[in-house]
Amino acid sequence: MKDENLFALITIVLAVLLLFFSTKEFSDADRLVTSGEHANGIIVEVKKGPSSLSKYYPRIHFKTKDGDEIEFVSATGSNPSIYDVDDQVQIVYNHDNPNDAFINSFIEVWLASAIYAFMSFLLFVFSGFLWIKSRSD
Repeated sequence: MKDENLFALITIVLAVLLLFFSTKEFSDADRLVTSGEHANGIIVEVKKGPSSLSKYYPRIHFKTKDGDEIEFVSATGSNPSIYDVDDQVQIVYNHDNPNDAFINSFIEVWLASAIYAFMSFLLFVFSGFLWIKSRSD
């Protein structure tokens, strides 16, 4: 087997794995958005992260439908911060575990799935070029 064929096979396997992760991320996000509880939240603080990259993470306060008050720090940060203190945001949370919450935005909900899908697409294209190149040699 030529080196190009082996490398093409490896990139196809990686592309399939990334496509699997993309599909799983999309399915999980869709399930949370459609079956989770929705609430209005407010940004109470924008915290600078510990890394040298200096991302800013919003701390959000919201009230559940049962009246419980919850605060959490978003898992997604940015530099510069896309949120300011007192900004209103839409929250989605798990009714059984309200601490499992996130801001209902494209970045927090769909970005991981989109990145995996795009990387998978690039690897499929790259492996196709490798396969065509190996056939012409």
